[in-house]
Amino acid sequence: FRAALGALRLHVRSDRAYARAVETLLLYATNLLAQPENDIFRIVRSSNQLFSSRLGGFKGGLRCMFALGFRPVSHTHADGPAIDPLHDSYLVMFTSPKDLARNQVTLQQAFNKVAASKGYSVISLRQHEAFSACRGHAREKLDFL
Repeated sequence: FRAALGALRLHVRSDRAYARAVETLLLYATNLLAQPENDIFRIVRSSNQLFSSRLGGFKGGLRCMFALGFRPVSHTHADGPAIDPLHDSYLVMFTSPKDLARNQVTLQQAFNKVAASKGYSVISLRQHEAFSACRGHAREKLDFL
């Protein structure tokens, strides 16, 4: 897992983006440890905009998800994952790996390392993201009926 995290670090130039990617991985690990049978935390849509912008869009992001225990699947049915190329692709964690708790600690340490050196926190990263989203929408003309 550390090798995958190291590869991600090599490809993500910005400390802020790397902190956000590690935070996203940490969130998946924490949620899976808290509720291992909850499908909401076990299935990630690969094309999800937040996932892509925070982790999946970076070279090494999917490698980290695979190292965490997720596996690619083309489509999920009510009775479980199945391959269907006509639908969206997903990352699914079929069973929780034995080393998930250890990987969570590794992620927390990685986040703390970059956060401490740059003064980031989970709250500051989310405020920056919200501000950037609002700034992008400020240029749009809004028509009220």
